[in-house]
Amino acid sequence: MNASLRIFSSQPKHSQHCVILAGPPNAGKTSLFNHLTGLNAHTSNYPGTTVEVRKGEVEFGTQSALVLDLPGTYGLSGNTLDQKAAQEVIAGRNVSFPEPNLLIVVIDATRISHHLALVSELLEQNLPTVVALNMIDEVERKNTSLDLKLLQEELGTSVIPISTRTTKGLKKLTNAISRHLEMERTTPSTNSSALCTGCSVAERCKWADDVSLKALSGKEQQGSLRSDLLDSFLTSPIFGLPFFFLVMFGLFGSVFSVASYPMEWVDTIFGHLANTSSSLISHELLSSLVSDGIIGGIGGVVIFLPQICILFFGISLLEDSGYLSRAVVAVDRVMRKFGLPGQAFVPLLSAHACAIPAIMSTRVIENTKDRLRTILVIPLLTCSARLPVYLMVAVLLFGKDPLWGSLLFVGGYLLGGVTAVIVSFLLQRSVVRGTPDYLAIELPPYRIPSFRVAFTLAFDRAKVFFKQAGTFILLFSLILWAAATFPQLSEENLSTFAHPADSTRIAFLTEALNSSPTTELQYEYDLLLDRYALEYSAAGRIGKFVEPVFSPLGFDWRLSIGILSSFAAREVVVSVLSVISGVEETSEGDNASLIASLREMKRPDGSLLFDVPTALSLFVFFVLAMQCLPTQAVTYRETKSWKWPIFQLGYMTVLAYGGAFLTYRITAHLLHL
Repeated sequence: MNASLRIFSSQPKHSQHCVILAGPPNAGKTSLFNHLTGLNAHTSNYPGTTVEVRKGEVEFGTQSALVLDLPGTYGLSGNTLDQKAAQEVIAGRNVSFPEPNLLIVVIDATRISHHLALVSELLEQNLPTVVALNMIDEVERKNTSLDLKLLQEELGTSVIPISTRTTKGLKKLTNAISRHLEMERTTPSTNSSALCTGCSVAERCKWADDVSLKALSGKEQQGSLRSDLLDSFLTSPIFGLPFFFLVMFGLFGSVFSVASYPMEWVDTIFGHLANTSSSLISHELLSSLVSDGIIGGIGGVVIFLPQICILFFGISLLEDSGYLSRAVVAVDRVMRKFGLPGQAFVPLLSAHACAIPAIMSTRVIENTKDRLRTILVIPLLTCSARLPVYLMVAVLLFGKDPLWGSLLFVGGYLLGGVTAVIVSFLLQRSVVRGTPDYLAIELPPYRIPSFRVAFTLAFDRAKVFFKQAGTFILLFSLILWAAATFPQLSEENLSTFAHPADSTRIAFLTEALNSSPTTELQYEYDLLLDRYALEYSAAGRIGKFVEPVFSPLGFDWRLSIGILSSFAAREVVVSVLSVISGVEETSEGDNASLIASLREMKRPDGSLLFDVPTALSLFVFFVLAMQCLPTQAVTYRETKSWKWPIFQLGYMTVLAYGGAFLTYRITAHLLHL
């Protein structure tokens, strides 16, 4: 398979026929693919977001066909990786797929003049072709008349109006596909003169304008005075950028406000499950395994699921409305001054979901050095794996205060974004020199966002989150529980292992409990036993060994374990601390929720572990650190060199350590701690 392609599959069987979906970005091609195959590929409003080939098997009447969703593209003559991928599959040169039998070109009915040039180019590929005219419902809503017969005559092929939002016309389209598949493959009959065969880009665009003027009547579809005025405001660096930050601040504020109740419910449920399992299971080790290892480990991450779902729900609404594409233009001028091309905004924005597909989506950046700089700074952007850590710190510090929680969230996103821009600026003037290319982007029309699409995206994120919690995080939690439990410290060796000051107290408590036991004395003895048992365990010994490295950041040995574990996956640190708090504080945590258990973790001197300097230091470390091995693997695959992932890991680790150190020292000084 071509190395530039990443395949998302529904595990199809061998298929006799092959149907290709092609078209420009934002025309609804992926939405049509979802309707046809039942898959849930995410739809975005930015050119280049879909840079992979998705495939799924569909039954069209009596015919079974492999349906391929190609990357969105404005033409086939460019040199970007997504255009090359489309060229190879359409021409039948990619050995991973059979030669195509039918080409479905999906275009936006409200932007016909913009998309017909691509249609003419695709119709020259010597494939049976059907044009799917999407968003026909919007054309009808704007009282615009479309001469479908004239359009078919000009194109020399079938044109079927559809709406992927309302499913209008989809049955007619599938019937047309069935008829084409039943026919033997033939060369399509096209109007060569009308189609501008062999024309230049300028001539194609002029032809497209002429055809659209003939086919459309009524209100123009190229925008209104109102949308033009709105565009001038939203795309302005002076007004657009502050508005963008205001929108994001409002989004984060709503995340905290709306999610506070479901978070409490999840926290209560998992706390109740842990307490119930402890009371029902008499065996001490088995009880700890279930309540601390399984329930505590999974619950420590799942508790933040409501906020993550609400965040992605809001982002989806902003995408679907067409607003975020305007933000691309607003930041383009600023980004170019710091070594990032406007095309990098798409990968940088998608990095807030996950750095892996974001790095892959840099294939839309044609300039090699621009692409490399973008890849190197993408992991600095806040991804969804960081959100549980952000949320944990925000909840521990600010409780239910949405204002301060929102400010902390915005601060994390800003810190990552500003650092990425500064690093790119330095890279442009040192190891990756070059002048960024200019941005070329088509702004989609403003639309009422689809709540169905937003719910689907939030639900998909929840499924991914639960799958991870039920597999990797569960496995990691069990391993950590075992490391935090074994080897076990016997009561006979407790006074020997303890610090001298505590050894004296343990000896006194042992004698007192033998002569006249009380609840208070037993409680104090159990706390000392739990604390030293954890330090005696394998996890405790590892944490103690690396503690000197992280102590300048305000981290004790327990947080040091979390930091080391997080290099496998960032969100694991929350599970690590949840497991440790459960194992450590069994005596006082019987009725405590997961959040309360974390909040009550203390240092040996009795002070809170998560004081303000330590919590903010941890926050800054996770904003800047490179803690994702799969991201490193993707960086290697995209750059074809180990030099760049090693460089990426190195500079981000230095940034994270230095930033956390300064944060801890400055905050502690200001608070006189």
